[in-house]
Amino acid sequence: MTRQEHIASVNALIAELGGGIFAGVLKSFDFGAFQGYYVNAPKIALVQLVDTGLIKSIEQDKKIFISSPVLPRPHDKVLRARNAPTDTTVTTVLDATWGQARISHRIPDQTDYTYETISHPAAATVYVIDTGIQTTHWEFNSTSKPGTSRARWGHNWIASSPDTDENGHGTHVSGTIAGLTYGVAPRAALVACKVFDADGGGTWSDMIDALGWACHDAAARGAVNASVVNLSAGGGFYQPINDAVSAAVGLGLAVVVAAGNDGGRVGDISPASCPDAVAVSATDEQDRRPDWASWGPGVAFFAPGVDVTSAWIGGGGQESAVLDGTSMSCPHVAGLAAYWMGMFGGHTPAQLRARLGRLATNGTVVDAGAGSANAIVYNGNKVYFDEVTDSVG
Repeated sequence: MTRQEHIASVNALIAELGGGIFAGVLKSFDFGAFQGYYVNAPKIALVQLVDTGLIKSIEQDKKIFISSPVLPRPHDKVLRARNAPTDTTVTTVLDATWGQARISHRIPDQTDYTYETISHPAAATVYVIDTGIQTTHWEFNSTSKPGTSRARWGHNWIASSPDTDENGHGTHVSGTIAGLTYGVAPRAALVACKVFDADGGGTWSDMIDALGWACHDAAARGAVNASVVNLSAGGGFYQPINDAVSAAVGLGLAVVVAAGNDGGRVGDISPASCPDAVAVSATDEQDRRPDWASWGPGVAFFAPGVDVTSAWIGGGGQESAVLDGTSMSCPHVAGLAAYWMGMFGGHTPAQLRARLGRLATNGTVVDAGAGSANAIVYNGNKVYFDEVTDSVG
């Protein structure tokens, strides 16, 4: 039986047992090892589906919400141009955000962001599965193609919702990834995948569908290993989303996720509990893990997540705000992945994780939590990378 024939038989069964009041298969998932569908069906039909032996598991879809422990705080933005490279390979941004400065230095309390540059970087793309992106924001302007944006719209899963960010969370995340002022990778491209509404609400099924969409889009562009997914969201443990992340990684797409903001063990949170995801927890300016930042085995890295300034919605594309959360830590790492992909070409998920681990600043996080990897991400600053051996020289 083909997949199409199976779905047709499922719809026929639901129509027969549901009296015509159930919609049947509403979404179909088909990417890598993740094969499934989302149905509206009576319980008796689900029982019969399990009895066929063709179904691995059935899980109820659930509503999830983006959350941040502190409401956004206004920021008096001062647009600052990046200074010219101090030599042929290094750019230094003076008066950078503390997050940018922290990931480009081994010690805290620095004020500049230093990173390597090349004239013609490779294309690197970050899929932001979130509340959307205000693609017209100044932060996402292209320096190589004036008048255009490096952020494009991918897909919108929120019914009757405009193709823009009505919440702000996704735009803030995107600014940390690739903003001209606030971004770790200011040349990277962004793709908006909107799965959360203006109130920050969404569903697991839409998040799974967005992961599949990103996999297919990256494959169609021939750029799977030059792309990364940023998932600054999550909820309680949910095996289907963990399986979906594993499938995306299995196809070669790196997935960076927020560890969570409930202060508990990361193993109780999805998708951060997925072993194939790069789960990121938060630190403050003193390299301390906040009480609300999740911890434990599964936390792969730490990155700045307190008082993070980035782009915000409204204001004619000039607004910014300050947020706290592992949602803010996650894009520092996704941006770092895009930066390396732009500098050195494609990375498999395993190569990305290895590079992050090899360069990380170890042992400096205060109260990292039992089982957490005590490692703050680091971009290498002025260190030369040998791509043949992937070692630091």
